[in-house]
Amino acid sequence: MAPETYSGHLGDMLLREGLVTNEALEEALRRQRETGQPLGRVLVEMHAITEQVKLNFFHKHFGHDVVSLRDHEIPDILYTYLTRSTAMKFRVIPYKLEGDTLVVAMEDPSDLVILDNLKAQVGLRIRPVIASFTDIEAALETYPGGDEDEEVIWEEPPSFATRLIKYTFFPALAFTPLATVIILMIFSDGFQYILLHPPMGMDTVDFVLSITLIWGLWALFAYELDGILVNPEHRD
Repeated sequence: MAPETYSGHLGDMLLREGLVTNEALEEALRRQRETGQPLGRVLVEMHAITEQVKLNFFHKHFGHDVVSLRDHEIPDILYTYLTRSTAMKFRVIPYKLEGDTLVVAMEDPSDLVILDNLKAQVGLRIRPVIASFTDIEAALETYPGGDEDEEVIWEEPPSFATRLIKYTFFPALAFTPLATVIILMIFSDGFQYILLHPPMGMDTVDFVLSITLIWGLWALFAYELDGILVNPEHRD
């Protein structure tokens, strides 16, 4: 299902401005959950707002330019930054290049999930501009680089819990033993005694270095485990 990153926030903003009614918004949110389409597009298809009202709303609240793609000629070089599959997946069109920034035309510039994915894939800064749904769809129909009839499947972005695990699994696993040792050093009289009277004839410095070495090996193991279970891209 396609994400609507700020569907609730966007709906509240439209409601506060008096652009939609409570009934229309509730129905739009229901349809959005079923279809996965952006909330703004659903409201337009319901005739709750017009396409122009939607464009003006995004421009007013997010400050991005509204552009027309109908007479805009896209330089061929831009197609090398965004493949057809990526453009189709995220429903975006490369508009122009400004230094190290790729300007992309999209329907909903508030969708940070799409912007973050584009930045990661392209390796450039991404600046959105706003285009109508019909302009974007027309541009996608003639987008070069693949079978025009290929099926594009939207992959639902990971949930908050999944992202939390993805970004915290390795540091939590790697640093938990070290944090445990530090806590024991501060609060455990028995551990403090072991530090001052290390086993096997080692002095305190050797004992601490041994603990550090063991922790370093554990951190390497945690990194490999993270690559296997959570972040396989780390192993590429």
